[in-house]
Amino acid sequence: MRRLALIATGVLACLGLVGVATAFVYGVTPREWDGNLDFTVAQLCDAHDNHPTCALLEQQPADPADAPLANVDSVAIEAWNLPAGIRVGDLLLCHVHQQDVAIDSSDAVTRVDDCHS
Repeated sequence: MRRLALIATGVLACLGLVGVATAFVYGVTPREWDGNLDFTVAQLCDAHDNHPTCALLEQQPADPADAPLANVDSVAIEAWNLPAGIRVGDLLLCHVHQQDVAIDSSDAVTRVDDCHS
């Protein structure tokens, strides 16, 4: 009987160790999100020759099922990612890529590009 109790304790300890290892690996594995989000042009940066150098974009409400890893309420984007003739108030569809790379980070690295009307 004592031998059976020792075997059962060993099996439970192994299962617990596997559970802890699985949780650790899941916790340190980088998470990624890729998708398209709608933005409105809120502000244009300094213009050179009537061409803005950058723009401040504000995200339009999105479906919670398509939510990115981290909040993207507003983001600044360089001019080469913007379509020609962009104006404040225009609606854009932009590709967003996020990656959560740090173990204890609450924020994700966000890249916004390929915006078009």
